[in-house]
Amino acid sequence: MLSEILELDPNTANASLHRVVAQEYLCKIAGEDDRAENFKRTGQAAWQAYQNNLPKNTPENTKRIGLPPMQQLREDEFWQLSSQLTPQAAAYLQNILGVRPRAPVTPPPNPSPPPGGGRT
Repeated sequence: MLSEILELDPNTANASLHRVVAQEYLCKIAGEDDRAENFKRTGQAAWQAYQNNLPKNTPENTKRIGLPPMQQLREDEFWQLSSQLTPQAAAYLQNILGVRPRAPVTPPPNPSPPPGGGRT
């Protein structure tokens, strides 16, 4: 897995890290805390190794081929995985991870009609 991540292909690295985080979360749901912690450490180490191996590690390279922050990647994977879990498993995982519910998406307000009802 580490060699896959160190390829410096951000899409491959990102997908691999999502799989590691998903395994961590599934272990947490199953009560396998030691295995979950191992996956968490592996994911963090792989993320750090990828970021450290960026060419010259400049801000431009980080933006172009870097990975999102690990916390963001973990949160994204939580929401992706939770949509595939039973509601009880998703709620349990959300609770043990301390993930806050997503804010509901509110539509933009309707603009006021122009004076005169919009008729000319």
